[in-house]
Amino acid sequence: MLLRPDRSTLRRRARTGGVLATAALLALSVAGAASPSAAVAGADGKDQRAQSERVRIDSVPVGSRVDGVKVDGSRETAAERAEPRAQRESFTPRATEAPRAAYQMPFRCGETWVGSTRSSHSPSTLSVDWNRTDDFDMPVVASAAGTVTTASSTTSGYGKWVVVDHGNGDSTLYAHLNSIAVRVGQKVPRGQMVGRLGTTGNSTGPHLHYEQRRNGSVVHPFFDGVQFRFNTSLTSKNCAEPEPPAQPPAKPLAGDVPLAGNVVDGPEDDPVRWRRSDPARYEAERADGTTRTTVMGGLKDQPVLGDWTGDGRANPGYFRPSTRTFRLRSPEGRQTIRFGYKGSIPLAGDWDGDGVDEIGVWRPAIGRFDLRGAEGGVFRSIVMGESDQLPFVGDWNGDGRADVGVYDRDTRTFTLRTPRGKFRSFVHGPAGGLPIAGDWDGDGQDELGTWDPATGAFDLRGD
Repeated sequence: MLLRPDRSTLRRRARTGGVLATAALLALSVAGAASPSAAVAGADGKDQRAQSERVRIDSVPVGSRVDGVKVDGSRETAAERAEPRAQRESFTPRATEAPRAAYQMPFRCGETWVGSTRSSHSPSTLSVDWNRTDDFDMPVVASAAGTVTTASSTTSGYGKWVVVDHGNGDSTLYAHLNSIAVRVGQKVPRGQMVGRLGTTGNSTGPHLHYEQRRNGSVVHPFFDGVQFRFNTSLTSKNCAEPEPPAQPPAKPLAGDVPLAGNVVDGPEDDPVRWRRSDPARYEAERADGTTRTTVMGGLKDQPVLGDWTGDGRANPGYFRPSTRTFRLRSPEGRQTIRFGYKGSIPLAGDWDGDGVDEIGVWRPAIGRFDLRGAEGGVFRSIVMGESDQLPFVGDWNGDGRADVGVYDRDTRTFTLRTPRGKFRSFVHGPAGGLPIAGDWDGDGQDELGTWDPATGAFDLRGD
């Protein structure tokens, strides 16, 4: 895993002579890779030129800058980052051989972006900084199919970043993301969103820091089989590939519902899709790309997931509006509970913090949550929301108690109610998306997410 040292770490390293000497040597190495004059100096000039073509990044060069932060921990000035235009445009990294992976741009089909680099670009002059007008929080997609090997969040260096392994030693890196939409071990097709463009870590402004790697080294990027020319604009051809599958693909159906719960492996929650069919089924993707399917419910039912026994695992259930009846299933058996009203939307959460989920409903006609207690009856009622919004539930502060919120699909706005009765709002996801909330990283605190009925894609927001 690639980690960037923070400022306090760098200052501690600078106090030791051995590390200081290493920093000086590595600084000279980086300067030699980026400077044409250094590349031709000395008897080993040929080796240095080869190094400038492929820069090894298994560890962070101590003497380098990481997108605006220098070795001593200070941030480079705007003048240092924005080099003179003539110098920037005249700087052209040397090319390398074409990759084995069939890369496309890391953006949606038809979008035009400007990709730039500079002689001080870290960790390699072959890295690309992508920008366009109003680019903050725009989707970033996989350049080629592969498996996610890194989905990490740090306060320095790359910030929130993702690495996708494409096999045969080829991989791509996407850094400074505003949010991450994938997990380690997840298989992603080309064009699937891996996150949203941001300015996290050691970034001085919104952009996507992008790298193509071969065997751990940054190499000259290629898109659609053509070597990329730095500091120019390019239009993405990362478009859908209509390939006839062996079996018809599962397409989003009208009335499908997204949920979240710990149904597969690990401490984190999993995004789950409930397929409205007869019989209905819950689907969750495993790390190896296979799908876990649980059959329960039917066309006229509404799904609900919860930990009905307190064992830490989510189990299925459904609500039948016509009879106002919940049917819940767990390893201990099945139970039937009559609760709610016609037209209600079912919910589940640990309302009292005892480690066991209980059911509840949201009544859109009057904008009210009615949460059932462990002994039956209404444990708490909360007035919140309007009839055209959608409810969701999550533990926003990690205290073990579920809180509530509502989502406006038109404005993409989540409104969360805190335990003290205050409200917080966030904008996230595509217009027309459906809300979910879950503990995506297993830290005990729930985060937000959306599911797009048009594409069937989940967009999970980080902390």
